[in-house]
Parts: sequence; C-alpha cells; structure tokens
Amino acid sequence: RAAVAGAPEAAETMLRAARQRLEHHFALEPAILEEIERTGEPVRSVPVRAPATGFILERNAYAGQMVRPGMDLYKMADLTRVWVLASVPEPELGAVREGSRAVITASFAPRLRRTAVVAQVQPRADAQSRTLDLRLELDNPDLALRPDLFVQVEFGRARAARVAVPEEALIDRGFEQIVYVEKEAGLFAPRRVTAGERGGGWVEILGGLKAGERVAASGAFLVDSESRMRSGAR
Repeated sequence: RAAVAGAPEAAETMLRAARQRLEHHFALEPAILEEIERTGEPVRSVPVRAPATGFILERNAYAGQMVRPGMDLYKMADLTRVWVLASVPEPELGAVREGSRAVITASFAPRLRRTAVVAQVQPRADAQSRTLDLRLELDNPDLALRPDLFVQVEFGRARAARVAVPEEALIDRGFEQIVYVEKEAGLFAPRRVTAGERGGGWVEILGGLKAGERVAASGAFLVDSESRMRSGAR
C-alpha cells in the first residue's frame, strides 16, 4: 500500500495535541502519560493533586460522579493570609485609603489583635447605608481567622501637630489659665491661654501660644505669686 503523503507528520501533530490536552485539561502526571504510551492501554483511575497547599472549603466531586473539563471539583484557600471585607461609615472615610492600616479584633478571640492593610477601596458607596466597602489583607499564621467570621476593624485618626506645655507651666486661677512666656532672656510675661487635654505630664494648649515659644516651667507658681504681689503694691 502506498503511504499517504504527510500522514506521519499529521499523526505526530495529533499525538502532541492529545498529550497537551491530557496534561492541561486533565492534569495527568508525566509518569502516567509515559505509561499510556508504553503500554497502549487506557488508565482506569488517575490521581488528582491540589496545585497548592491549603484548606478545602467546598467539595463538588464524589465517587462515581461524572466530571467534565473545567468543572470545579474542590474549592481551596490558603488561610495563612486572609481578606477582611469591611463597610466604613461615611463620617469615617477621611481616615481610609489604599495602604491605610487598621487594627483587627474579634469578640470570639479577646486576645486577638492584628494589623491589616487596606488593599482595595470600592469606587462607589452604598446610597442607602451611606457606607463604602473595602478589602483589607493580613497575615493569619495561627489560623485564628476563618472564612465568614465577624471581626471589628478600627482605623486610627491622623492628628495634626499640637502645642503642649509641661503641667507645671500652666497656672489655673479658676477664672483664667495663664503661662509665662519668655519675652527676652530672663524676662517672662503672663499670657492667657486655653488648655485642652492632659496626659503624661503635659497639657495641650488650644489657643494663646504658638509652637516654638518658650515658657517658664519650673518655678512658674513663684513667678506668678511675685507678679501679683508687685501688682498689688502699685
């Protein structure tokens, strides 16, 4: 019989196509393909291996079930790094942008406190709830966070630089609050100020004093007493 021109090349092309289909669509391992080529016999069962390490979240395949190319047999996830989906109220949006950090806590794990980073902010807010959805990402090495659990997300508020003085520099007369501001070397003059929050030995000054001005700290009460004595003697 005369050989058909180009038949060997066509057969080789079909063989390569079949091999690629088995490799990519059915994920057959090279050892199994080599066994089929060597024996010329079909295989009755093949192992299906997960492409990555993770946890099975959903199972769609059972013994005896017919499967098709592209069908999801299992859904898996790597839970060592997770997403947190949050809805942020409109008044809090000023502190949120991509790259912002937040603290994650959970009622089911009182000691849990993790730092997450905003990876994505949705471009459109919910008109009814007046919230904006965003996605945060964080490491979860101990697997404490699991899918569909509720957590709390707390964003820090950026605060502008504030003027503060030591507590002993502020003199509270009841009807007014003053500090002694240095006019020139060794010369101090009283000035009314508005005090704010206190903490750590410092007092926030909301008004009446500028950043960089020097005030009398130690001995301010004595300076004030001497000033009032001089005023009364006049």
